[in-house]
Amino acid sequence: MRLRLIILLGLASLCILAFVISGCSQLSSAESTVEKKFSAMEPELTIRYNKLSEATSLMEKAGGKRDVVTDAKQSLKAYSTAKKKKDVTGELSAARKLETILGRLRANAITSPKLSSSAEVSRSLDTVDSALPASLVRKAYTDSVKSYESKRTSLRYFLSSLVGGYSSPEQLEFSLPPAPSDAK
Repeated sequence: MRLRLIILLGLASLCILAFVISGCSQLSSAESTVEKKFSAMEPELTIRYNKLSEATSLMEKAGGKRDVVTDAKQSLKAYSTAKKKKDVTGELSAARKLETILGRLRANAITSPKLSSSAEVSRSLDTVDSALPASLVRKAYTDSVKSYESKRTSLRYFLSSLVGGYSSPEQLEFSLPPAPSDAK
């Protein structure tokens, strides 16, 4: 009787282990897909952030040294460093900061009397906004993040995500220009 119980517990443990390992494999695959989709945006992101660098320089000339300009320079440097090292996680982290900074730069350009009167600053921010990655590429990336997160939090893969250490993905959300007002 005791031997049967030990054998049953051993078999149950092996089944659970196989279940967890197969789940880890599936989650790893989904996580890799997210990284590939992000990497597919890299050329377009590089163009966008080069234009952001130019806009930051123009804003510094027109409006002087501001915290947002300093933050932009630091994040641009961090993005460039991560790109050289081929560190996708570092690139994503820096890109998230840059998108937030872009929103701050836009707000400064609208609210500051010095910056709002500069046509150069306005054009440079419009250039950054026009360098948004293609919608199909952005959608593929967003869909892969949602798919991974859905899989990671599902009941089937929950134990695998805990054992394997699969955490919630950081998603890059783009800073979009304000929608034109419907003023008549």
